[in-house]
Amino acid sequence: MRFGICTNAKNLEYIKSIGYDYVEFNLSKIAAMSDEEFNAVLADVNRTEMYSETFNVSFPAELDMVCNVDLNAIRAYCEKAFERAARLGGKIVVVGSGKTRKIPEGYAVSDAEKNFCNALGVIANIAKKYSLLLAIEPLNRNETNYINTLADGARICEKVAVDNVRLLADLYHIYMNGEDLNDIRKYGKHIVHVHLARRNEDRGAPTMADADSIREVADVLRDIGYDSRITIEGRFKDEFETAAKETIRLLKHLYA
Repeated sequence: MRFGICTNAKNLEYIKSIGYDYVEFNLSKIAAMSDEEFNAVLADVNRTEMYSETFNVSFPAELDMVCNVDLNAIRAYCEKAFERAARLGGKIVVVGSGKTRKIPEGYAVSDAEKNFCNALGVIANIAKKYSLLLAIEPLNRNETNYINTLADGARICEKVAVDNVRLLADLYHIYMNGEDLNDIRKYGKHIVHVHLARRNEDRGAPTMADADSIREVADVLRDIGYDSRITIEGRFKDEFETAAKETIRLLKHLYA
């Protein structure tokens, strides 16, 4: 299992020194950078050999994927963002970004789903050009009103039916939705990425005090043969360096 954490380029040397294998950058921020800013990040990544194998917050809020869909705008954004993602060592782009798929009140869900699947097909074609997988991230109902559960995400994977559109399991959203961990087993064949935080509302980075709770997750992932990547995507209440170190200690303990 490879362990990563969501942070920025200034922390690359530190997270490598304490045992993380990769970083997960915010792709919409990467895409919005000037060439000079991006090249500085790329230089840091290459120098430290801490690659952004995965990306979150991949699409800006204004890129509507369910109602007023502009496929040309989506293509233009993805070409730039995915080219940069590939140069940073990217393998997986997370399709979360709840505002891009929030269905307006009164808009037919069936129409929204048709539009989303069409947009996702366009995005998947561009992703394939850069050897990227897409991982649909179900988000809890406080963050969006479409694709909330693993079952929802799996349905979209099957409807789109292309080999580089898969599923992400985020333990915070699973907790907030009241989903059962057995749903990870049920939809495990689709899962290519995992986000981990404490299984409670604070979305904190897990510590050794959370070992029993996180061990349950690790056991389920072992049961489905998942041995790819786990990214820590949580809120750091304490100093980042202290919290990140405690979290990697927990993960190394559980996967010893």
